[in-house]
Parts: sequence; C-alpha cells; structure tokens
Amino acid sequence: MSQTPAASPTESGRPAMQTPTCRVDHSWLDVFVGDSRRSLESALPAFLLRQRWFGGKARQIESAVIQDAIPLSDQIDHELLRLVLIQVGYAVGEQELYLLPLRFVAQSGVDPALTQPFERALVTVVSDVPTANGILYDATTSPDFWDQCHLMMSRQLRMKTDRGELFGWHNDTYPRVRGTTHAELAPHILRAEQSNSAAILGDRFIAKLFRKVDVGVNPDLEIGRFLTEVAGFPHSPALAGAIEYRPHGQEPTTVAIMHEFLGRAPQAWEAIQLELGIYLGRVECEGMTHELAAHLKPGMRWMDLIDVEPPPLVRQAIGPFLDLAALLGQRTAQMHVALASDRGNPDFAPEPFTPVIQQHLSDSLRHQGQRILQLLKQQLPRFSPERLSAAQSIVDREQEIIDRFRLIADRPITAQRIRCHGDYHLGQVLFTGNDFAIIDFEGEPMRPMDERRIKGSPLRDVAGMIRSYHYASHAAVMAFNHSARIDEISHAARFWYLWTSAVFVKAYLKQTEGTDIVPQSREEVQCLLDAYLLEKSLYELDYEMNNRPDWIGIPLRGVLDLIRVPLSTGS
Repeated sequence: MSQTPAASPTESGRPAMQTPTCRVDHSWLDVFVGDSRRSLESALPAFLLRQRWFGGKARQIESAVIQDAIPLSDQIDHELLRLVLIQVGYAVGEQELYLLPLRFVAQSGVDPALTQPFERALVTVVSDVPTANGILYDATTSPDFWDQCHLMMSRQLRMKTDRGELFGWHNDTYPRVRGTTHAELAPHILRAEQSNSAAILGDRFIAKLFRKVDVGVNPDLEIGRFLTEVAGFPHSPALAGAIEYRPHGQEPTTVAIMHEFLGRAPQAWEAIQLELGIYLGRVECEGMTHELAAHLKPGMRWMDLIDVEPPPLVRQAIGPFLDLAALLGQRTAQMHVALASDRGNPDFAPEPFTPVIQQHLSDSLRHQGQRILQLLKQQLPRFSPERLSAAQSIVDREQEIIDRFRLIADRPITAQRIRCHGDYHLGQVLFTGNDFAIIDFEGEPMRPMDERRIKGSPLRDVAGMIRSYHYASHAAVMAFNHSARIDEISHAARFWYLWTSAVFVKAYLKQTEGTDIVPQSREEVQCLLDAYLLEKSLYELDYEMNNRPDWIGIPLRGVLDLIRVPLSTGS
C-alpha cells in the first residue's frame, strides 16, 4: 500500500494530474478488499473535497468508509463499473452518505481521446499483473455508466450484493415516450457542475444520479411520481423510471431517476440572465438608470408594490418579462394546488398547522440559524475586507435574527400544510420560450431526507423564488463591474428585482384565491414570507461558504436587507 502520488496518462503520454496509488494483488476489484480498500478509502477525502457535488467542504472530514460496491450488471462487458456508497464522518455533526460510481480502465486500454475522465481520477491502480494496472475514476464521465443505468430501468434489472439489492424499474411514461424505435439512446453527458450528475438519453429522456443520499425515497422520485401518475400536472416533465438500492432490513434508497426530456430548453436562470444583461445595457445606453433610481423610495421592498399597478415606466423598462414573471407565479400556484389535490393520500393530503407544529417549525428555524451563524463567525478570518463588515454586522445581530423566527409560533396560521418543491429557484425551472416547466423536486440536498419530506407552507417555495430573483439581479450586475456608472446600474437591477418579485407574488396569490393552502390575511402571508426569506438567505450563506465563496456577498446582502441594515454597494 502506498500513498505516493502517481501520474495518470493523457493523449500526449504526459501526466495529466497527480493521483494516489493503490496496490492490488490480482485484479482491480481487489481495491475493495483488505489493505487495498483501506488505501482507497484514505484517498477519498481529498477526492471528495475537489467535487462540486460534495456538500461537506466547510467541515473537517474524519473518515470516508465504503459501505458497498455494487456491480451494475452481471454481464462481462460491464465488469469495469461499480456503484460505491461512501459514508463520510466529520469532526462535528452527523455522518453523510454519498454515491460515487467508479469505472476502471486498464493502462493498456486508455483511449488517447479520453482526457476528461482522468480529470476525475481517484487512484492509479498498481499491480504485478499487467491487466490490473490502470486508473479508477468517476464513472459519470463515461457513456458506459449511463447506458447501464438506462438498461437497468428499461429492463427492470436487479443486482444483489451481500448488503442488499439494486433494482431498476419504469412506469407507463417510458414506453409512451420511447415509442416503437429500437435505436440505442446514446447518452449525452451534461458537464455542468451541480449537486448531482445527469445525462440526456437519445433526446428522449434525462437521467439523474443523486450524489448525497439518505435511506428512504427521495422527494424528487416521490413527488415526480405523484405529479405524473396521480395529479397529471402538465407543467413538469413526466417521471419515467428509477433505480433504487435496498439494504437488508431498510427502506429503499433512491439512486437515480429518469424523466421525459422536454428538449434543450434553458433554465429560467440562464434566460433571465440574458434578459437582465439586455435590460441593464439598454437602460444604461438610453440614460434611464437615473430615472429608475429616482423611482426607488428609501427602504422600498417588493411587498410594498404588490397592490400597485405597474406604471408605464416599469413596463417601458422591464418589457415582456413582467408578464413572464406573472406567468411563473401562476405556474407556481398551479403546482401547489396539484400537490394538494389528493386529500385521501396521507403522504400528500393537506394538514393543518397546530400550535405544536408551529413551535417545532420555529425551533427548527432557530436551531438551523444558530448553526449557520456560528459557522459564519468561524469563517470571519477568511473574509475579504469589503465583505468582512457585512458578515460582522450579521454575527453581531445573531440574537435579533434568531428571535425573528419566534414569531411563527406566536400567532395561529390559518392555512394548510402541503408537500412543496423544497428548493425552488430559477435553476429549477425550464423556460420553453413562452412557458415554464418545473423540475428537480428533491429539496435542498444539505437537509436530511425526512426533513425534506415534511409538509409545510407553500410560501416557502415562493420565498425561494424571490431570493432567486435577488440572486439573478446581483449576478447580472457583476457583468457590469467595468462600468463607471455601477451604482446606477445596481439601482436599475434593484428596480427590476422589486417589480418582478411583486408581480410574481401578486399572480401567485390571485391563482391561489379560494384555496386553503395560503393564508387569507395579507399580514399572515407577510409574516410567513419574512421568516422563510430569512431562512433561505441563511441557507444560502451556508451553501456559499461551502461551495462558492466569491458569491457570498449576495446572501450577505439578502440577510442585511431583511434586518434592514444599510450596506454599501461594494458589499
């Protein structure tokens, strides 16, 4: 066993990157046995910390233990693939379970054209047996892996291990979407860095592999199945199949799911970034930025505009997107009505808020807020000077922030609790050109599975989308940092954010009129939205500290806006 860095090959024959070595006796599969396995496990922490989908970067890893290494087929041509379950332990906090598909390529069989997989190399396997020498890498970069996932679902295959069983299945959507063609559905691997991995299968389906998993059904599978097979919701891709892993004596764990592919429609985030770039460029060129800034009253918030008809200046500046914001509010409301449509299904039937439920929600939000604010305090030495004052202001007002969550328990909530999206933002919506399709119902991956399945107010999803509009407006301003009029452009972006958020919420409330899923009192709506906006902003702080420190200024601004602390443009 050795941890000496070793080189992996490239098309030029030169080392592409440094990877640890793992010595085996006879076969590459020996990496899952004895000392070789311990060598492999010792290489996992550094590998995990390099991956975008790994959510524990801000925590100290103490262990990474392989729980199972599952073959994806009993066919000899798929003997190079294993689906590995890794239990990650930390110095502080609960353990987490991650999925890492691994593929072995022998050194003699390296395709000179395949450079991408070796950027995801885990170890170099070394043996006295020539055929056992090679690279072990993340299999999601290999079409073979996605072919086999599709095969497991389409043929409903089962693979047994000493610890459990891996099985695939499909529903009636699969044959309807696939049709009568017998052509192979060639995978197109999506390279975007996300919390999961995905591939398009022959422009018919899109398959997604979950990275962070928990025992129990993933909400993306559960809600997708409900919307497809029960509610018939037309504004979300139909679920077609799934792969699940059932450890002995436990509930199944969702490994992967497959949906109908709706075409290469962009995420609403991408479409809105394009729209915002055009909008900011236009108002700058036309000299409208000063006029828009003058329209903003000190301390103005989007909720002040819900009952106001947008004046001509708003429609002139923002244009057709104002109507699209209203349409998204309508589609969001229709999603929630669909999720509350089966009153006889205990997993989806609406339930009332009770004093006990409200107290539990208040306590949960306060404990989560305290944890994140403590992490923020620990991270203060890493902040740049322009961000430090904002972060310190939030830390200094910790008790005030936490106390705001107590308001949820102080008054009755007259609306019902329902199943919700759970992680609703512009990246979870596709824009088809004239409409929207809602995707990705797994909830926030950093939360435990049972917490993601809890019923709650749909206003939490509404708050998530408002926060996404805020993110979008700030991200667009980043592209104009070269402008001498950056302050005016920032005001124009805020003008866009306030009005689109107001129109979105107004359309949502109109569509849910007459239902029992949203409070009838505007004061009650505002109380819940304020609490969920603060919760979401703190969650974003947590996420950015773990994944994108350069973006942390946006949730810092979000928290400070909510507690009304003045903040300079540069922060």
